[in-house]
Amino acid sequence: MFGAEVGELDRRCANLVRVGTIAEADYVTAKARVRIGDMVTDWRPWAVGCAGADVTWSAPEVGEQVMLLSPGGNLSLGVIVGGLYQQSAPPPADRPTLRRIVYGDGTVVEYDRESHRLRVDLTAATGTAEIRSGPAVLTVAPDGISLRVGASLLLVAADKIRIEADLIEKSPNERTI
Repeated sequence: MFGAEVGELDRRCANLVRVGTIAEADYVTAKARVRIGDMVTDWRPWAVGCAGADVTWSAPEVGEQVMLLSPGGNLSLGVIVGGLYQQSAPPPADRPTLRRIVYGDGTVVEYDRESHRLRVDLTAATGTAEIRSGPAVLTVAPDGISLRVGASLLLVAADKIRIEADLIEKSPNERTI
């Protein structure tokens, strides 16, 4: 009996923290199955940055290396905790003041609190960025920039405002002041 208890204790200790890869993911229920060697777990939830009044979404992808934390060494209670950097997915930065997300299409979103700089780079994906606030919409796309406002627009410059274009058109209902 004592040998069986020690064996069970060894198994539970080994299962407290396991490293594996996402075998399957159900993005509707926010659960995934983890492959650890030849074994695949049952559907387990993954941890997120926050899930209260503020909520984040960052789902693991099939093949991503993750850690499974299992209370008491019971895999059926395990929680998938984040991804782990590996040779095929190295760290995208090397400074603690930089937060960077690099998407699979090459898009980069980063904020550097040391330089107080927010950068969104869509050039690799030739995508579109949009900022909305009520009826106002700023759209930046490969073919140009559009700013639409619901009422009035105020441009303020300490020195001057300069507009250059091959053609500057007046709207048919525009009035000149």
